[in-house]
Amino acid sequence: MFASRNVHEEGAWGVVVGKGCGAADGSHRYHCVEVRLVDGATVKARIGKAPWGSLAVGDRLIEAVGATAAVRL
Repeated sequence: MFASRNVHEEGAWGVVVGKGCGAADGSHRYHCVEVRLVDGATVKARIGKAPWGSLAVGDRLIEAVGATAAVRL
């Protein structure tokens, strides 16, 4: 779904609580989601256009142990 530069030793999962997009320089659009993790922390992640379009607020994401990409449940 979206790639992470951090490989977690234990699995991580969360719920999409927000979606947004913008253009930092006015010409290159970026898409991001805000995810509330199981421990209550909230993180923002920049993702591609296709996965951003397929996600909705309330979707659950899970990242398996040792994986660098999360998938939607």
